[in-house]
Amino acid sequence: ENIASDNPPVHPLLKAREGKSIAQVLANGVSELELEEEESGEKSPSCVSTIRKKLGEQNIVPFQNKTTSSQQGNKRDIHVDNLVRQAELKGVNLLRMPLGMERRKSNTTKFNKKKVITWKIELCFHTPTAHTTSSTGDNCNDDGSKEHIIPKMLKVESQMSETSTLSEELGKHLDVHPGNSTIRSQLRSFANVPRDKLILFLKRLPCSSAAPQYYGLDRDATLGENLNGKTVIEFPTIDVVLEEDREKYPLFIGELY
Repeated sequence: ENIASDNPPVHPLLKAREGKSIAQVLANGVSELELEEEESGEKSPSCVSTIRKKLGEQNIVPFQNKTTSSQQGNKRDIHVDNLVRQAELKGVNLLRMPLGMERRKSNTTKFNKKKVITWKIELCFHTPTAHTTSSTGDNCNDDGSKEHIIPKMLKVESQMSETSTLSEELGKHLDVHPGNSTIRSQLRSFANVPRDKLILFLKRLPCSSAAPQYYGLDRDATLGENLNGKTVIEFPTIDVVLEEDREKYPLFIGELY
């Protein structure tokens, strides 16, 4: 004798996934469940709602197996996002410029597997006016030979580990090393003074271009220590001046040098 069962028919999805947890059922996304149909060609809306309800009881958020256009764009910039996150972990507020901007394209800052950041840095050596010569043409010495022109500001780009000190970085350009005779000659007004007479500043961001303010940096501290708690756009730009020009760089209120 055939006795009709009082239990409602079981959805084919649940039959195919017997013995699996609710989380496993939805490992590939709820949308997969919603797209499948019963053998009769009609979907069972109660199946999805039941599973969603059980997930809610277990505080599980179902994974959505969908990729938006913004997510695709994020994949292209995953290194950028990781760099921002790594900088944030070091206490540095790293701001990125729009794609295509020169400062963004020239940024070679990176971090290694040990999460140590190697920053691209700009050292801007500001030569006092008394040490500079005219930039309108070549000056000549008494014997008729051309005098070497010292620019008012010389920008030096370099790669620097966050674990290195600023004094060590200055030594790469100001001390005698093979291959640096040209840059050292241009920076002779800095190379010829004691290292403790060189003052280093980092511009405070954001600030007014008409009235900039600066942080005084510690030569003997690491780059990471000097950047902690500060904001940089793409990479640090550090101003290097002689002690006689210190007053031209007003410190941020509350900053003790």
